[in-house]
Amino acid sequence: MPTIGVLALTAWALTSSGQAKSPSENGNAERVAKIHSQLWHNEEPGETIAKRLQKTTGIVTVINDDDRVENDGAHAIQPPYPPIRMVEFACQSDAVVVARAESSVSHMTADLDFIYSEWKVRISSVLQDNRKSPIFVSSEISVVRAGGLLTINGRSVIGKEWNFPQFQPGDEYLLYLKYIPETGFYKAIAGRSFDLSHGAIPDAPYMNRSWDLVPVDELLRDTKAAIAAAGTTAYCNRKAVNQ
Repeated sequence: MPTIGVLALTAWALTSSGQAKSPSENGNAERVAKIHSQLWHNEEPGETIAKRLQKTTGIVTVINDDDRVENDGAHAIQPPYPPIRMVEFACQSDAVVVARAESSVSHMTADLDFIYSEWKVRISSVLQDNRKSPIFVSSEISVVRAGGLLTINGRSVIGKEWNFPQFQPGDEYLLYLKYIPETGFYKAIAGRSFDLSHGAIPDAPYMNRSWDLVPVDELLRDTKAAIAAAGTTAYCNRKAVNQ
């Protein structure tokens, strides 16, 4: 098996995605990549994708669970309704939208040990707008998320974020998003991104009843109620949210 030099792989990661054109493919692409490539880190320091390719044959899969930390942080005061976790998500989000996934491009992280993807999504509805950069229905926004697929020397390398299936083009999602002002992208997070295209949601953010299948209309209704609750200072720890 040919040896893949770290320097060569680094150059490849910065110049090629092996996929379609990136949403960040413009004059700021290098600056965008520098920021996005440091959003996730593999749990096994030094275990780069190049090393995994050298040690194995066939498909390489790298798994990460950095997004789990994102689901800690601000704690809303317990309201009688809606579900507390959804209020927390709304407190911590810069925007909440329903959007259709369109196209993506995958990249390696700065440490060359995991994969993230940049997606173009088309907005179907805006449930909570971003005051700093308003979002409009039917517009296209760029979303970055953990996980993705690259082809390196003819071999597939799959990056998986724990409990965060890959977006599927054409599917519609409920997304609680964080804004990255330095790049203009939004960050989608595991546990806060829900595929609405296949009926009831099996992994709704209710925690104490996560085994239930929650109908899409109920999830959207509870989301709107959570956003309304988060809009009242009594329900959100604003200091924690702004850290």
